[in-house]
Amino acid sequence: MYPQALLMTLAAEWRRVKSFPFGKRPEETYACPRRAVCLAFFLLKGYRMPKTRVSVYIDGFNLYHSTLQFAHPTNRWLNLMELSKRIINPKTEEISAVYYFTALTTWKPEKAKKHLLYIHPIRTAGVKDILGKFTIRNRRCPLCA
Repeated sequence: MYPQALLMTLAAEWRRVKSFPFGKRPEETYACPRRAVCLAFFLLKGYRMPKTRVSVYIDGFNLYHSTLQFAHPTNRWLNLMELSKRIINPKTEEISAVYYFTALTTWKPEKAKKHLLYIHPIRTAGVKDILGKFTIRNRRCPLCA
């Protein structure tokens, strides 16, 4: 929003201009009848609105496995920070954080090692990785029970 001092200055100038007919004091024949509007234009011309902070959340488990399945081996290394920067509007938004959510397979250690090799460059690019866990379910055959 606007700084408090700027709003108070505009309000005071608006009251001063509106209190006299045609927006002029008798001793100020050169005053603009819309001086408050002109003052607001020149003051706000250099003022920039704060950017909206954006957080990016990535389903890393599905992204990792889909790149393994569909992407050419040279295209698997996706820079998630750069991708996030291209998605937002840089004039009005800024990235506050990029989160990569994934889980490592516990039943196949060799695949977990490959997944960790994929996660390491993502960490170095500034993406925060959140490692989850799979839930263990006891499955029963509906016909045998």
